[in-house]
Parts: sequence; structure tokens; C-alpha cells
Amino acid sequence: MAWVSGDLEGVAGAVSDEIRWDRVGERVLKGRSEFERSVTETAADNVARLVINTIITHGATAAVNGAIELDSASR
Repeated sequence: MAWVSGDLEGVAGAVSDEIRWDRVGERVLKGRSEFERSVTETAADNVARLVINTIITHGATAAVNGAIELDSASR
């Protein structure tokens, strides 16, 4: 939600240094620096829709499965 609303500092602050993000069909990002770089690069794109399919939490650990769909004009 923070990413979609433009709170990139909030997004970066909420992830672990050990983050692993599988951008299906693109690449796998590993570590906070790769994640932050990718979020910053994509931040200029217009988000058309955020879809969250599943959220799993256990203590301080969480996993989310979903998609961010970009406005076709911003690609």
C-alpha cells in the first residue's frame, strides 16, 4: 500500500536486508539495495491496480503474493 501511495521510504523501511523478490517473468531481486533501486525505478510509473492474493505472517516474518499492474500509458 505504501508503494502505491508513493511512500517509498516507508516501503524501504518495512523490508528486511534479506528480502528476495521474484518479479515473475523478469528477474529475482535479492537484498535491500536491489529492492530499493527497483522500487525507485518503477515509482514514476502510474499504478493502475494493486492486487493482493495472499498475506502470510508469523511473528516478524511475512510473505505477500500479488501483483501491481501499471497503467499501459506509463510502460
